[in-house]
Amino acid sequence: MKSTFILGALLGLALWIGAHSPAQTQTTSRQNIPGMTVGGAIGRVEHGEREGGRMAVTVIFTAERRDYPGEILYEDLDPRDLARMIYLKIGDRDYPVWFEGGEPQIPSSLTLMPHDGVAEVAEVGRWHGEFVAPTPEMREIGLYLPNTGLIGPFPIHER
Repeated sequence: MKSTFILGALLGLALWIGAHSPAQTQTTSRQNIPGMTVGGAIGRVEHGEREGGRMAVTVIFTAERRDYPGEILYEDLDPRDLARMIYLKIGDRDYPVWFEGGEPQIPSSLTLMPHDGVAEVAEVGRWHGEFVAPTPEMREIGLYLPNTGLIGPFPIHER
């Protein structure tokens, strides 16, 4: 009987510790979920910052496979295609690329370099874009880029 009680107490303590560990509590807070490219690189938002009506997003792409060959995610996009290819999304709302002086505020192409063959995880590219900002009550959002799954949701920081 005493050993059953001790075993139950230890099991209860283990469950309590597991439920309150940093890894567990992190899943209940705002996360930064990576996306994956068609070729296997991982894209994670390094920074998503809202200032007024504009939102800046920076993505870092990494590759874990030493044989990752690099890839072109997009190049020479027609500005008319931007709204359906590159945008922020939360729920059923899309937030398009920001245009300034008639020019989209994103790079004209996105090419990821091959893995360097040395590091366990190699940075293979960076991307920065600016978008129409979501409303202030939105605290996280996702990013869509060509040839990449959804990146996010990721937290929105205020400037």
